[in-house]
Amino acid sequence: MIAVVGEREDLVVLVADTDAMRTIEAMLARPTELGIRPIRYTVRKESGHDAACRIRAADNLREVHHLFHHALVVFDHHGCSSSAPRERVQEEVTARLRINGWGDRARTIVIEPELEAWAWGDTAGLAGALGWDERSLVESLAKRGLREPPGSKPADPKKALEIAVRGAPHRRGRGRKKLSPRLYQELAAVIPMTGCRTRRSGNCGGLCGPGFRHASPGWPEAMPLRLRKSQTLRQTPVPCCISRDPLRREILESGEPRRPSRPFHRLPP
Repeated sequence: MIAVVGEREDLVVLVADTDAMRTIEAMLARPTELGIRPIRYTVRKESGHDAACRIRAADNLREVHHLFHHALVVFDHHGCSSSAPRERVQEEVTARLRINGWGDRARTIVIEPELEAWAWGDTAGLAGALGWDERSLVESLAKRGLREPPGSKPADPKKALEIAVRGAPHRRGRGRKKLSPRLYQELAAVIPMTGCRTRRSGNCGGLCGPGFRHASPGWPEAMPLRLRKSQTLRQTPVPCCISRDPLRREILESGEPRRPSRPFHRLPP
């Protein structure tokens, strides 16, 4: 989406790779389950993957802090080139964002160990999306030593997801299926986001439903377009500065935001 001077989108998300980009886009397309109202957003990909996302996030987002109300940085703990605990890495990146123009408008989600941990937050939902029976999927992973102890997330969530995808009943006989950005997008569009039910191993860092909303206290509850559970879109007061904008008025009245159709272009200095 091309940025227009004087117009601010609600959220910019910086991710480490295309898999994460497609996942976040699919999640943000489900505002009701995230507990937010429809928002205008841009998802940007860091060319250097997780480590570069951790190191360069503040520099890459400094130039657009005036174009968005809020910023979110998402990357894997595994591969980010830091041995510090996940919580400390989140705090360090958020602190750099704070002093680079974002103040208290930016947050960081570090997924431990990696993006695929999110998919295992609801095993029943994942099994259903792939055509598995939940019990059969769990037993299949247990035989390979990937589901210990029972009820936990797999120790290697990416390998477990690869096995689940290749052996999915509705994919058998169709050749070897691999993980791809399109598959991540398909899964993120249907897997329930009501919160992780298996937390004993691995941590999505807040990427699941309620966790996504409460990645850090006070945010994004403070977003200008936050929709409380007791409100509806039509009951929400519309600021005059927004009501005069045809596109924003359409979002507020219809509840159907236009999805970004073009990449974000940097404004000239």
